[in-house]
Amino acid sequence: MNFSNLLNSLLTETVRKEGNRYYIYSHRTGKKIGKGDGYGSRGAAVKSMMMIASHGGFAKNPNKSSVIKKYEQRH
Repeated sequence: MNFSNLLNSLLTETVRKEGNRYYIYSHRTGKKIGKGDGYGSRGAAVKSMMMIASHGGFAKNPNKSSVIKKYEQRH
């Protein structure tokens, strides 16, 4: 997956807080994706969303903590 495709994939998902849990929603279908019981923190949900969009390649990025923080600050 090239960078522009990754960005397009990321723009089709969003993280929403419900109660004390965070969930990933698809803009295309409106359905929850990822863990059914949600995530304990926004950072964990964002990390999972990025791993889903990059088919696991994001998990191997040594700068993933920095990328997650920058993403959270922008959104």
